[in-house]
Amino acid sequence: MRFLFSSNFTLSITSLIALLITSDLLANSCNKADIDYYLQRGFTHPQVVQLCSTSPASVTSVQQRQPPATVTTPAPSHGVTKNIETPSNPQNPGINNAEQLYFTTVLNATSANIDHSALSYTSKECVEYGEENLTGIKDKVCANTKITIQLSDLEIIRANKGIFLIREQELLVKGNIQREYLNINSLSAGKQAELRLHLPTNPSQLNLPVSKGIDPKQVAARLNKFI
Repeated sequence: MRFLFSSNFTLSITSLIALLITSDLLANSCNKADIDYYLQRGFTHPQVVQLCSTSPASVTSVQQRQPPATVTTPAPSHGVTKNIETPSNPQNPGINNAEQLYFTTVLNATSANIDHSALSYTSKECVEYGEENLTGIKDKVCANTKITIQLSDLEIIRANKGIFLIREQELLVKGNIQREYLNINSLSAGKQAELRLHLPTNPSQLNLPVSKGIDPKQVAARLNKFI
């Protein structure tokens, strides 16, 4: 049974790559690892074609034939289920379903949205503070936040893959960035103060939470289309 599943999955990837090549959508967008990632998380073939599309005209053509879709997929690092809805947006005709689905997928966030003016996403952020205890652990406080980044002022500083035991992956940006706290009223005044100290509401720089297994450089290249 395992061999049959593996064979069918390999054939699925192979057939999808063939479809993308014949549709001129594979170049400069998705490689085999990207396609494997999307398929393992339950995306259908038409949705993967949308994600890998780099041609607005091609995506528009696909969307005209496909109804709006809702996909449920786990966030890769902390297991939170994300309900990804990709409705058409008549107020932003240049922002298509594929772009919305792409950023919701590659960002390790509860939800994400991009339009002509801003990229926004909600996620859980945590900070450690104070002195280490006898076991070497510091106190930690977490909060749900909403980040809004104005695209007109956005500058990508660097994008690097993580290297085990050497560095974490990063997509560092700067510009007009706003952080909104969504649930800190239940926290003590001291913990709220630590959050505001370590996670300011108007940071000058921010490391975008790119999901593990996703190349930050690819996300940066996609983001550059909107700058």
